Amino acid sequence: MTTINYTIDQNDELITQLFIASKSERINKKRRKSRITSPILFIFLGLISLISNDYIPLLFLSICAVTYYFIYPKWESRYYIKHYKGIIQDKYGDKQSIQVKFEFDHDQLKVKDDLYESIVPSSAVKEFYEIAYAIFIILEDGQTLILPKDKLQNVAEIRAQFTELADHLKVNYHLEEEWEWK
Repeated sequence: MTTINYTIDQNDELITQLFIASKSERINKKRRKSRITSPILFIFLGLISLISNDYIPLLFLSICAVTYYFIYPKWESRYYIKHYKGIIQDKYGDKQSIQVKFEFDHDQLKVKDDLYESIVPSSAVKEFYEIAYAIFIILEDGQTLILPKDKLQNVAEIRAQFTELADHLKVNYHLEEEWEWK
């Protein structure tokens, strides 16, 4: 059984939440819909103003639609960051970080931290993701185990062990080092 000791801080949790959100089809669909709905409404209202042969509202609302379309994603991105930071601060309280002891082999994953302890059969692993900042183990029940790469001793060895485990379990190991929150 391999044992890894590390800490998780609020920034690690934030990156995890943003990564999970970026992979959620429901959230991505909502974000696309929010980005398009208001500009369409602006243009529709502008077209209604053409009934009275007044082009100024159409021009103004068209400018608003284009501006909204390009600025809204930046605002929404910051909104998600602020939202998740609030949730994470509630979870952590006054703590700056959480100590984690993670043990795994082909049969089970055992995670013990300052708040919880759980043993999960390795068959509950749905997939692995590796980004520039961390390695995530996504479980079938939706939980995510976080391993921040900057707090691990030997990332290459851990990656090799997880790749071997992924092959053993017949699950995907996704390498997305270019991922960033948008």
